Amino acid sequence: MPLDTNTLLFILVATSGLMAAMFFIAFWTSRVPEATLWAGMLITQMFTWALYWGRGVWPDQGWIIVLGNSIMTLGWAFATHSLAVFHRIKGAWLLHYAPVPVIALGTGLLLDNLAARLLLGVLVYVGQMSVGIVILLSKRGDFPSVIRNFIAASVILAAVAILIRAVYGWVNPGVQALTPENDPMHTYVLLTAFVTMIAASCGFLLLLRDRTEQEVRHLATHDTLTGAWNRGAFINLAEREMTRCQRNGRPLAMLMLDLDFFKKINDTHGHLAGDQVLIQLANALQACLRPQDLFGRYGGEEFCVLLPETDAEGARNIGERLRAAAEALEIVFGERKLRATVSIGVAELPVGASDLADQLFVEADRELYVAKSTGRNRVSG
Repeated sequence: MPLDTNTLLFILVATSGLMAAMFFIAFWTSRVPEATLWAGMLITQMFTWALYWGRGVWPDQGWIIVLGNSIMTLGWAFATHSLAVFHRIKGAWLLHYAPVPVIALGTGLLLDNLAARLLLGVLVYVGQMSVGIVILLSKRGDFPSVIRNFIAASVILAAVAILIRAVYGWVNPGVQALTPENDPMHTYVLLTAFVTMIAASCGFLLLLRDRTEQEVRHLATHDTLTGAWNRGAFINLAEREMTRCQRNGRPLAMLMLDLDFFKKINDTHGHLAGDQVLIQLANALQACLRPQDLFGRYGGEEFCVLLPETDAEGARNIGERLRAAAEALEIVFGERKLRATVSIGVAELPVGASDLADQLFVEADRELYVAKSTGRNRVSG
């Protein structure tokens, strides 16, 4: 049963405007560019449906069709650009906004040819939607995939509606595109547009929320300077790994590293230079480790490395590799090139011991002291 087209258009106008206002209010102070772009998409949707709502009211309907299709295309351009910014895909402005002049010019030339105009709309709109779907599905590893699949499914629903509307228009050329007259196809298209707008916008809000939560978790567990696990997070992860290895009877070792003469670097070159030394050194050390190894900043210029499935001999070999990497590293700070070395203490998890974490940290710290007291730039344990 066809629903009243004017009522559906009013609902679309009102809902688009309210959701755009919600995005603007929610992200006004944080200035999230992708949220602003998405709100822009909702604003263009609102104007598009308002223009279609006015068809039959204004005597000249040709300009309404051209303007409505152009604004609709601009809205999808905002949507794909928003997804690209969210996923940190730079450039490709032409890919997002080139369809706008294409649809404007094409619609103006094809005003009297509904079938050709529908074909042009299918090519442009479905093409834009395909770009959004590709962005969503190709970046599923960044954030929870269920939400991005939900958004992609809603966009696919809109693409299918456009294809069905085009086929219907070719078969029934007498039915105009979204005029105020009630028609089953108008009901289907407008309801699909409503569902897509609500589902995609709510899904995008969930993606923004998940990213914020992920960033908060990262800040709570990682050192802001070097990106390594911070002390609290490292100890928690280490305790879990120790318990697992102890339960399974598997070897485990720890390295404790200390940057040699770090105070001298700060006093001579400044604290910004010291920060750069810590950053580049941490990057170089992490590049030498295996995926399963845990690397954390224990405090100041001290770092810890937990080595699962590794005995004392293997830990000493890894420690020597880290020591050599630090010694060979040339740290660039402005026009200066600095060098630094590390002293490393090695400890192995004793089988059957209690207070595993305390024992392992104490032993690694003891061996680190030995390495520093016997000349530095060496591995002990």
